[in-house]
Parts: sequence; C-alpha cells; structure tokens
Amino acid sequence: KVHIVAPIDIVLMKLTRFSEGDREDIKELISRGLVDPGELIKLAYGAINDYVGNLELFKNTLKIILNWFSSLE
Repeated sequence: KVHIVAPIDIVLMKLTRFSEGDREDIKELISRGLVDPGELIKLAYGAINDYVGNLELFKNTLKIILNWFSSLE
C-alpha cells in the first residue's frame, strides 16, 4: 500500500525547519491553491502541544506563512 503525503502535511513538516528551499516549496503549494489557511491554522495549533523547540519561533513562522496566502494567491 502506498501512502501519499497531502500538501498541508508537507507545509507542516517544512514549517519547523523553514530553510530557503522549504520557504519556496511552501510558497509554491500556496500559489497553486493546494493549502487551505484555515486547515493550516487548525492543524498547526493542534500539533503545538507536541512541538519540541522554540514555540515563539514556531508561531512567528506560522504567521509569516499565513501572510503569504494574501500575497501569493
């Protein structure tokens, strides 16, 4: 059985590392309309209790990504 990762899952995985390549991939998924901002917020904040790392950095990165929805669509 083959499992395919959904675009929203790719964004969530790339959100924590957020390298230049990750940013470009996320922007591309947003510009193609493959990610719903409401779903991203719901899933990101749902996973926040399990996040190990700098929580403020996580939240700030999420804000940056959410701002891309208005500028890229």
